[in-house]
Amino acid sequence: MGVSAGTMRKALDILEAERVVSRRQGRGTFVSDQASGEMRFRFESMRTESGEWVSCTFKDIEVSEGVADDRERARLQLDQRARVVRIRCVRLFNGRPCMREQSCLPEAMFPNLLQRAHSPYSILEVAAGYGVVLGRAYERISPIAADGTVAAKLEIPEGTAILELERVLHSSEGVSVQWRLAQCHLPGGHFHIDMT
Repeated sequence: MGVSAGTMRKALDILEAERVVSRRQGRGTFVSDQASGEMRFRFESMRTESGEWVSCTFKDIEVSEGVADDRERARLQLDQRARVVRIRCVRLFNGRPCMREQSCLPEAMFPNLLQRAHSPYSILEVAAGYGVVLGRAYERISPIAADGTVAAKLEIPEGTAILELERVLHSSEGVSVQWRLAQCHLPGGHFHIDMT
């Protein structure tokens, strides 16, 4: 590559931190398959208090596209006329609603997503279908009280304490790929997220 061993090591450290490659002692460095079982739960890794994976089914899936609003432009770092694909759904855990989720993706990065995506609620599947390598995600978790709309979707009393999850997901190149805003309520009142 024409660079020093130290520079190469630093580059590999960065790629490993971004989960683009994985190192195995005595075996070498390997490019990570973003769609593999090992990586499948990277951004979908909620667990109950007992450590059980929250494997969800979905209902009320709505997919639309349009010009990005101010908040979408700010979160995804888009220009004034940029268009986005919006995905809304309710996630079910053990048959009960546990999360109301709204995702927004740049249409320029995912052209014709409405026609192509057979499961638009999985960002890993969508990204893999477009050749986008996912990098870091930043998630902010806030306690809130469920308003009437969220309470109805989650089938809980209005005013129930829930968590709001706001995540911006970037590609390995640092481009904003997805902005997700979700309201979550699991039986037992709390959950664990593992995004390593």
